Amino acid sequence: MSGSGIIQRKDLYLIWEQKHFSKISPYKEFIFDMLIKLDILSEQRRYDIDTGSRLPVENFFVPCMLTQRNYTRFMTQECTPEKTISLAFVFKGTIIPQDLPNRLISACLSMWTVKTYEGKQLLFSGFVGLSFDKAHDIVVCVEGNKILLYIVHETSNGLIVPDIATGIKECMFTTLERISEFYKSTVHVSSSSQKLPFHIEYACSRLECHTTEEAALTTDEWICDKHKIVHTKDNWNIWNQEQVCAVT
Repeated sequence: MSGSGIIQRKDLYLIWEQKHFSKISPYKEFIFDMLIKLDILSEQRRYDIDTGSRLPVENFFVPCMLTQRNYTRFMTQECTPEKTISLAFVFKGTIIPQDLPNRLISACLSMWTVKTYEGKQLLFSGFVGLSFDKAHDIVVCVEGNKILLYIVHETSNGLIVPDIATGIKECMFTTLERISEFYKSTVHVSSSSQKLPFHIEYACSRLECHTTEEAALTTDEWICDKHKIVHTKDNWNIWNQEQVCAVT
């Protein structure tokens, strides 16, 4: 399982039938459901090609068991500046606790379908590619203390639907907020501390430099350090359609 991170319900039940697990065996269905609720296991969504209806779940992902890094050409061939927009969720410290991105990937897998590219599913350690619809794909990957979010259009980033980008951003933010709150509760951190352990940074048009969301939305222009490209506040409207509609 370490290669694919995939397990079936019957396989896990078979493990729990061993003598060592005799005390938990009567509660196996409840425990299985709790593993899904806690994003330790995630359903592998499948849909009927003809009708679009959801098919019964057979396989489950266990992201923490994935060890293989992304070796496909997707990031170099498809996730290009011409077709992609990006932002980063930047955490305090130099690295992110491994369990946090694993839970995030599990949550993503419960919402969207894993993308298949050149015959390979884009599910690797710290990396997942997802299909949103026929034109839009999502990539979530971990680099150091950042969780990078990419939205890729099949032809041009100018055709990315703003409502889709805004919705994905808000969904990811809410999910990370929920996971962070869960971790606070497990380490008995005071709930009175409302400050999140991460902030958002927007990527430049070359997807390499970043500026904080606060600076991006309060500064008329931003010139990225590496490429010296000028970006205006309008560049970030695609991520914030609710604010744009409120202003107009």
